[in-house]
Amino acid sequence: MKTTLLALTALFAATAHAQTLYTPTRSAKDQGMSFKSWGSGTIAETDEAAFEGTTSIRVSSRNFFQGGIVTFATPVDLGAAYADKNNLLQFVLRIPASATGSAPAAGGGAAGGGKGPGRGSGLAGGESGGGSQNEGAGASAPVGLENIRLVLTTSDGLKSEAFLEVKGRGADERGWTKAGIPLHAIRGFDRTNKSVTSIALAGDATATFYIGEVGVLNDATPVFGEITQGDLNLALGDVVNFIANGYAGSSPLKFEWDFDAADGLQVDATNQVVKRRFSKPGTYVVTLTVTDVYGLKAPHTSKINVVVNP
Repeated sequence: MKTTLLALTALFAATAHAQTLYTPTRSAKDQGMSFKSWGSGTIAETDEAAFEGTTSIRVSSRNFFQGGIVTFATPVDLGAAYADKNNLLQFVLRIPASATGSAPAAGGGAAGGGKGPGRGSGLAGGESGGGSQNEGAGASAPVGLENIRLVLTTSDGLKSEAFLEVKGRGADERGWTKAGIPLHAIRGFDRTNKSVTSIALAGDATATFYIGEVGVLNDATPVFGEITQGDLNLALGDVVNFIANGYAGSSPLKFEWDFDAADGLQVDATNQVVKRRFSKPGTYVVTLTVTDVYGLKAPHTSKINVVVNP
């Protein structure tokens, strides 16, 4: 509960961007921005929704190669921002519920994230060395928009790419959410001159989403994680739902579990919620390791003791 409250409070707190690429309080034209379709997708400034002011950018997409392209009349130099690994490119988004599906997601952290489509978070099955068995994981993933593909073009003609995970993110009372990716996690951006001339956006499903703001945000929040249960005393064969909480500011998180520290720390399961059955009596040290998915922040570990009676 503590980490959940911290995450929600920080997620929607007012943040000062170190650098702004798009502000909703001025028209896109006044900011030197223009739009063009990407494939059969569409993009335009609209008054259908607004994070601040009266307008936002509306993008309709069908897949990762059909969406919209934002072009900047004056290239946006992110070179100075790139020098700090804690700087991320943050988007304020509004994604209608019909575009994300209605099933809950057992995601991680204040803002779930990922390295792109297909990033696995399934559980390792079978018996572990410590005599416990993984039974499965939490809620199924929603059907609909889960990732937004970003393709950045710089003034040296090079392109770089990132995937912004939007599945499972919390939203404020008006439906706006914040999603960011570290500049250091944008694939290929390190070899460019960091002067951005355009950003192409497309989703992994047929969906429409709104962009309310874009900017560079500094987030040096350390990773914190905890197992929600305290030490446990179980009977042989009991099944337990192990639940993790985690927080790292805007950084999406990865949760890794080890169910018997006696044989060394190894990954027995990966998810925020893990169901486990202990099939041998003994005393087990259960270790949770929480990391940001990009590996840019120091990991955090949490442990509990589990006694399994004959």
